[in-house]
Amino acid sequence: MGISIRQSQETDIAAIAAIYAIYATSVIADTASWDYEPPNLEEIAQRRRDVLSKKFPYLVACDEGSVMGFACASNYRTRVGYRFVVEDSVYVQSGFQGRGIGHNYSTH
Repeated sequence: MGISIRQSQETDIAAIAAIYAIYATSVIADTASWDYEPPNLEEIAQRRRDVLSKKFPYLVACDEGSVMGFACASNYRTRVGYRFVVEDSVYVQSGFQGRGIGHNYSTH
C-alpha cells in the first residue's frame, strides 16, 4: 500500500466528514468521538480552520489519491498548566484500520 501523508486541504473536507461520521455515530460503542451526531461539512471545515489557525497540524493519509484517514492536534485544555500539552486525534476510514495508516502520522 502506497500511503502518503500530506497537509489537508479544503477539498478534503467531504472525505474527512465521511470518515468522522462513522466515529461520531458510534459513541455508544466507541469513545473515539464524543459527538452524538455527525457534524455537517461547515462544522468540519470550521474545526479544521480553528486547528490550523493555532498552527497545529491537520493531516490526511492518502492512498492512490483517496483520503483514507486524517489526524490533527489541538490544545488539550485551556488552563495555563496545560499550555504545553496537546491532544492528537487520528481517524482511519472504516475497513482500513490495522494497516499502519495511523502509525504513519507519528513519522511526520
